[in-house]
Amino acid sequence: MPSKLGVGYSRRAGTFGPPEGGFRAPTGRNAEWWYEDIVALVDAALPELAAAGEGHKLKAAAKKRVAAVLNARLRGGAAKSEKGVQQKLTDVLKIYHSVAFLKGLDQQGSGLHWDDAFGANVRSPADENVWDGIVSKHPYCEPFRNVGWDLFDVVAKMRPSKAKGDYVVRAATGEIGANRVGPSSGDPPSRDSTPDATTSAEDGDGGAAASQTVVDSSTQGTVPPATPAPVSRKRSSSSVPASTAKRARTAADSLTALGDRVGEFTEAFREANVAMTEALKPVDGSREALKVLVHKDKAWLDRHGKFHAAAHRMNDPAEAKLYLNMDHIGSSPRKTSLKFDLNISDTEPEDEPEDELLFD
Repeated sequence: MPSKLGVGYSRRAGTFGPPEGGFRAPTGRNAEWWYEDIVALVDAALPELAAAGEGHKLKAAAKKRVAAVLNARLRGGAAKSEKGVQQKLTDVLKIYHSVAFLKGLDQQGSGLHWDDAFGANVRSPADENVWDGIVSKHPYCEPFRNVGWDLFDVVAKMRPSKAKGDYVVRAATGEIGANRVGPSSGDPPSRDSTPDATTSAEDGDGGAAASQTVVDSSTQGTVPPATPAPVSRKRSSSSVPASTAKRARTAADSLTALGDRVGEFTEAFREANVAMTEALKPVDGSREALKVLVHKDKAWLDRHGKFHAAAHRMNDPAEAKLYLNMDHIGSSPRKTSLKFDLNISDTEPEDEPEDELLFD
């Protein structure tokens, strides 16, 4: 069943300036989302998202401000509601996760080769098989079979970069711990899943409290004073033992390895397919036929004013092949084929002696 999200917008104006006659007053019952609306939505939502911590659910007042910005620049359709603003943010984030999966940015290769212009770039039967498996599980990927997404870099501005280092403090939750991603973090959203745009705290004071960067030590427990600062593995020398044991192999690691193998197999299959196609191409004998024509029949054809016409016929692979086959039989069949094709009279005497087979 096709994805209803599509690419996130239905039309594109080509300019961010006002249309002829100025921006429109609201009309109709349904809002229209243009490409320019999505860009304006992201730009207006960015400063408001800071108050939402790591989530992407705007507070009521923030949604009202963003909707006002968009409704002041309407190109058509009904006014955009506060609920519609939040839903569109949710939708474009779902699309973003799906495209990130196809791009391989989640470190779980999809088995395809993303192209910014041609999307997943599905070309070969092997690509088709991989694509069918992806779409059956992740329908939001469907619009990008052979089309890129021109909003990826725009929506990416709403995705905070991951914290650096072995240990981090997360402002939204006050959590302190190793910066490790769970096995399911790279999967794009399925049809019924909800992205992190809808999983943050509800509107109200909770969002502001969550954005505090100072962690109350009384609520986090006492940190043992003798705990040494963690040493980065990149900087530690061989004489210093690692601070943590080697991480055990997980199911996610196995899936990642399997995805890599599928990608390697797909690439090898594609290269073999191209090589086989080249090997099975019919040999174009036009060049060889033209050489024989010049060497054996040019003088004869010039006397009849037919050389250029004959040379032109050799550009056709089928005609060139026939001419060469006749040449293998002998001079007479070769010339007979030219006489018939070029309307040279059969009653004219031979202009040069026939090739003879000599026997001892």
